[in-house]
Amino acid sequence: NTFEGVESDEREFKTTVQGITSTILLYSNNDNGTHVEQGSLVNVAIAGGLNTETKTVLNPAFRDSRHTLSAGQSFKATRSGTTVTTVTGLPVSQPAQTISFNDKFDVTFVGVEPVTVPAGTFQACRFENRADASNIITEWVGTNGVLMKSTQNNGMTVLLSASINGLPVTP
Repeated sequence: NTFEGVESDEREFKTTVQGITSTILLYSNNDNGTHVEQGSLVNVAIAGGLNTETKTVLNPAFRDSRHTLSAGQSFKATRSGTTVTTVTGLPVSQPAQTISFNDKFDVTFVGVEPVTVPAGTFQACRFENRADASNIITEWVGTNGVLMKSTQNNGMTVLLSASINGLPVTP
């Protein structure tokens, strides 16, 4: 697979929350043991035919160093790029919305623990991402690199199913 002209692995995730179905395609590769993210495509389908498609291109590609950490260690991260969102299914056509971003946050590896989601029970690395004291995202990432669960404030996302280059992710 390629994304923006770069050879990439494609990871597909599907979630359904309160009748809203999301399909997420993440594009990344491995550069000498470092996970490098190029971007993503997200499609959200809402009952009644409303649909959004969001394409995120990271520039530069994000070099994710969290898998090099030992429990309790942290690193400072910056993720920059552009997001283009298109909405279809509205009575009146809307132009695509483009947003540039430059997010800075601290990533801490908490440890490895089992996490149970609808897709099964997996061993996962628990990370805390802090943009500031009130904005903390906790993520459980499987040892296969797949995001299993994410919590932020009062919201939670869990993995229903996933595939990597067309092969299903299983415990």
